[in-house]
Amino acid sequence: MLKKLKLILLGLISLLVLASCSEEKGADIITTNYVGYDFVREVTKDVEDISYSMLLKPGSKVHGYDPSSKDIRDILSCKLFIYVGGESDSEWVEKSILPKIDYSKTKVINMFEVLENNNGMLFKEEDPLSADEEEEGEEEEYDEHVWNDIDNALIILDAITTELKVIYPDYQSAFENNSASYQVGLREVDQQIIGLCNSKPKKTMIFADRFPLLYFVNRYGLSYDACFKGCSTQIEASRNSIMSLASKVEENNSKCEMFGGFGVLIQAILGAAAFSILILKRYIEKPRRPWKIWFYDVAKQIISSLVLHLFNLIISAILSSDENDADACVWYFVTVVLDCTLGAFLSYIFMWLTDGIANSSDWTFLKSGLYYEEYMVGNKKTYKLNWKKYLSQLGVWLAITLIVKIILLIMLKICKLFLVN
Repeated sequence: MLKKLKLILLGLISLLVLASCSEEKGADIITTNYVGYDFVREVTKDVEDISYSMLLKPGSKVHGYDPSSKDIRDILSCKLFIYVGGESDSEWVEKSILPKIDYSKTKVINMFEVLENNNGMLFKEEDPLSADEEEEGEEEEYDEHVWNDIDNALIILDAITTELKVIYPDYQSAFENNSASYQVGLREVDQQIIGLCNSKPKKTMIFADRFPLLYFVNRYGLSYDACFKGCSTQIEASRNSIMSLASKVEENNSKCEMFGGFGVLIQAILGAAAFSILILKRYIEKPRRPWKIWFYDVAKQIISSLVLHLFNLIISAILSSDENDADACVWYFVTVVLDCTLGAFLSYIFMWLTDGIANSSDWTFLKSGLYYEEYMVGNKKTYKLNWKKYLSQLGVWLAITLIVKIILLIMLKICKLFLVN
């Protein structure tokens, strides 16, 4: 019986050994974070027989990362290992990797050391104005988001390219070309950011979280405030921090822009959505209108909607003209809500009165929807637009829209004065 147990245990141990030996081979190049991974990916682009991976997957916690035994084995057997060298990874790298690594087989790039040896920029972490004071006794660290300065990024990229050329001499030309192309792209982005920052009168960034862009704001001459510094271990902002940031937002008068590129895009999307609904309505209505009549009806609605949209923009601009008022987007939302409720009701009342007057006075040209004449061409029914009736009804509808908007504007102004008082 004892012999059988020994044989079973021996078999299990053999299976475990075989399983561990059959584990998938680690990547040729391993980085701790996405920045190093992205640089390697760009430099080795179109070179198929080089594998690379990063340890910190998207969404994983950087601080307090603990490598698995497989991670350590993969790093010790790879050809190039890249890490930041800041407080997030230096501790476990110096403890679990560097003492065991064979430098003749595995090259190592420490981003901090690369920058120190090549006159790169390194900044100590600093507490944002609205941040709570950190616990006493905490050691002052360098901010490790060094790649957010374009010059630092280019120095790191060059170091990675140099090591890859040594490890893979057959691909030196490809690495140099890829690296040069990537550098051109980075410099173009740098110039675009400089142009954007120079074009904006307000140059303050406000983060309701950790602030990882210390190098970024220093390069582009921006100011900032945040709940925590870049690598803070705090996760909950105090009431004082939140109130301080809120006051900063008010000081900078951060309002949405209805006439900016994004605002125009959103308005165009909403317009396309509304037009799509009109097409859908045509397919499900019974009886279904001929396309020609549907086009006349929709053209009237589109023209009136554009006029209504213009009125709403003007009203929003008027109501938000005071610096202490809510921004134009808020007022635009209020006007749209009123259009869909009280405005629709008032428009219905005015149209009902107009139709009543038209019927009692026998003004057929003002009877809503009747602006075409039917006649037969052979066995086919066709329609001819009566422009006098069409334009008369369109004019009446636009007049009703204008009257309703004036009434709503007066109501909003009265309500605003009442609320202020």
